[in-house]
Amino acid sequence: MPSTYRSATLGGLFGGGFSGVGSINHGPLGATGNVLGLRAMTIEAEPQVFDLRGEEALRMHHLWGTNGLVLELEVALAPAHPWLESLVVFDDFEPALRFADALAHAPGIMKREVAFFGSPVPDHLAQLAQYLPRGCHAVLSLVAESSEAPMLELVAAHGGRRSYRKTAIEVQKSNRTLVEFTWNHTTLHALKVAKNLTYLQSGFTPGQHVEQVIAMEKRFAGEVMMHLEFLRNAAGLMTCSGLQLVRFTTEERLAEIIRLHCEHGVHINNPHVNIVEDGKAGGPLPPEVIELKRRFDPQGLLNPGKLRDWPVAA
Repeated sequence: MPSTYRSATLGGLFGGGFSGVGSINHGPLGATGNVLGLRAMTIEAEPQVFDLRGEEALRMHHLWGTNGLVLELEVALAPAHPWLESLVVFDDFEPALRFADALAHAPGIMKREVAFFGSPVPDHLAQLAQYLPRGCHAVLSLVAESSEAPMLELVAAHGGRRSYRKTAIEVQKSNRTLVEFTWNHTTLHALKVAKNLTYLQSGFTPGQHVEQVIAMEKRFAGEVMMHLEFLRNAAGLMTCSGLQLVRFTTEERLAEIIRLHCEHGVHINNPHVNIVEDGKAGGPLPPEVIELKRRFDPQGLLNPGKLRDWPVAA
């Protein structure tokens, strides 16, 4: 589920999104079993409608609406739980990060969301200022109410302090949820406070992610601010995805920051480009994706110029 769920559409998430709330259990949207199928229409003089299932349906996923017009989506659902919303604050970066990782990994704690905010990211969340002391590091979580006690054991073991707690009923009555401070909603809140910010989309290596995050924090402290979302990757391995805030100076410096991340084994999905292959895909598109484009948009009318692997008409 996207953090912008009040205004987002399922089609928008499928066409341009990667992950969201719940991915800590079920992986990214493109993981096997999340999208079951879709109905799409061809863009031609006499449009046709086709149903695509499984892997074939995912050939339209996260391609910015370039290779088909999706009419309907069929997605899997998960059991509902009463979710307890919490903020836990720390004085130091590493204990906060290791608490977030321990909570994400804890198999007996039912959870829906774990987000890590390294200082000074919490200082940019103005609506939560009373719960986030200046200069703190914070972990935002949604865990099942039945998992509160073991979660608090982890808080104590890592030296944290819970500053915010709301039950599912309290969240429902207040019509205010911490979900709207996660994923790229964090970026939206930060941009209201500091206009010179931009962001990156980073993928860390499962099993190495904590060490990679610590190394990047030491390398870019103050310039690249850590915002991490814990999730399972498509293979089911626990890791984290970064939506780091970046103090923008020049395009050359931004390119250097991206290069240095890649040199340390941190994958970057560049959000500052308008070509699919340079951003989400990170390289040439699979032949089957281009073949689906040829089938559903033979004249290349959908978002022309967004695919390098598709010839633009002269």
